[in-house]
Amino acid sequence: GLIFAMRQLQVTGFGNFPRVLKGLSLLIAGLGAGAILAGHYQLGAPLVQTTSLLTIVVLVGMAMVLLFRGHRPARFFLLVFGVYYAGVLMAFLRNLGLVPASFITDNSLAIGTLLHMVLMSMRIIHHYRQLEEEKRLAQADFKELLQSHNIRLEQQIAERTLELREEISQRTLLEAELRESLLQEQRMREEQREFVAMVSHEFRTPLAIIGTSA
Repeated sequence: GLIFAMRQLQVTGFGNFPRVLKGLSLLIAGLGAGAILAGHYQLGAPLVQTTSLLTIVVLVGMAMVLLFRGHRPARFFLLVFGVYYAGVLMAFLRNLGLVPASFITDNSLAIGTLLHMVLMSMRIIHHYRQLEEEKRLAQADFKELLQSHNIRLEQQIAERTLELREEISQRTLLEAELRESLLQEQRMREEQREFVAMVSHEFRTPLAIIGTSA
C-alpha cells in the first residue's frame, strides 16, 4: 500500500527518505506477518496497524509539502487517498471507542474504500483517454510527417527525372551531331577518293602519250 501510494504521489525532493521509509515499512510488514503466522496476533496486528497509521500521517504530510511546492499529483493524491485514509482513521477511532457507533462509523472503511476505488477508476479512465489522445495526435503527426516526406521524395524524383530527361535529350543531340559529323567525314572521304581517282585518270593518259612519244 505504501509503495502504491508513493508511486501515485510521485514523490520528489525528499532525498533518500522515501527509500528509507519503504525499507522500514517492508521490515515492519515482514515482522508483523511473521508474528501473526507464529500465532502472536496480539503482537503482529497492532504493530502493522500502528505503522499504517503513522505511514498515513507521513504520506499526508509529504503530500501537503509537495502541494505547497506546486506538485500537481499531490492534489490528486490528497483527494483520492484522503478519502480512503479518512475511512481508515474513522474505523480505527471507532474500534478504540473514541467515536460513537453509527452506520457511517461502522462502515467508514468500506465507504472510504468504495469512494477511493471510484475516484481511482475515474483517474485511470481519464489517464487512458489522455493516452489515447496522445496516441491519436502522435499518429496524426506521423501521418503528416510521412506525407510531407513522400511529397518531398516525389519532388526530388520529379526533379531527378527532369534532369535525366534533359541529360538524355542532350546526349541525343550530341549523338545526332556525331552522326552528322561521321556522315560529313564519309562524304569528304568519298569526294577525296573520287578526286584522286579522277586526277589519276587525267594524268595517266598524258603520261602514256609522253611515254609512247619518248
